Amino acid sequence: MREADGSVDVGEEIPDPAPVEAVAPEPDPEPEPEPTQPPAPAPAPKQATPSDPSAWTEDEDRKILTGLFRDGLSQLACAKLVNRSDNATKFRLRVLQGLVDKRQAPPYAAQIIAELTGGAAPAKAPDPKPEPAKVEPSAAPAPAAPKPSEPASWTSLTLAQRALVKHLERLNDDFAPQDDLDIATGLFDGRKAPTIGADLGVTPEEVVARFKLMKHRDILDPKGHLTIDGQRDLIVALRYRVSAYEAALAEVVK
Repeated sequence: MREADGSVDVGEEIPDPAPVEAVAPEPDPEPEPEPTQPPAPAPAPKQATPSDPSAWTEDEDRKILTGLFRDGLSQLACAKLVNRSDNATKFRLRVLQGLVDKRQAPPYAAQIIAELTGGAAPAKAPDPKPEPAKVEPSAAPAPAAPKPSEPASWTSLTLAQRALVKHLERLNDDFAPQDDLDIATGLFDGRKAPTIGADLGVTPEEVVARFKLMKHRDILDPKGHLTIDGQRDLIVALRYRVSAYEAALAEVVK
């Protein structure tokens, strides 16, 4: 304390500051229990599409064959029985009846069809032994007969058109030859992909994807567009495949 004359009185003690009580830290809050997640629903069965066909089971085959042969249902109604697309079911029915090239029906298909139609399962007849040909010295050699799988019109195709036919035959069998022809002619005539897809029971994207697969590099210009000659050759090749399919179908029906 300072006196009047300016001196400081050191006799007065300055009290010590009051002690500060330490504050204990607050305990961490207990974690909240995690909410129980309900079990995830089972995934819906995958519906086969022409561009992504899944394996058919014997039970599905029996259902669509029963619907077609016993109950007289349409292909669309048969498709609903197995939750598949109309186009995929239509093609499967062709396979089961042995009407599609390069695809063989499973061994149980003939037995199921026989049960439903009241007939016996078709048995493969033994190949007859060929009779020895009579040799005539003066006879001219007979021309080679066309292969059963190649109609006579094959000889009228150009080399480019034959190459296109071979290219088309290497595509997958998700679309029948007539379906391919309908897609190409429809697009060339100015029809829209959704309209064509509705007729075939497929999506517009599948129509576009299938048409892209048909276009061989030999019928495209440097920019990737179809040439005029290429468009003509593609239609000729597609029509040939339809006629070949119908010829093979006629042989089966006989």
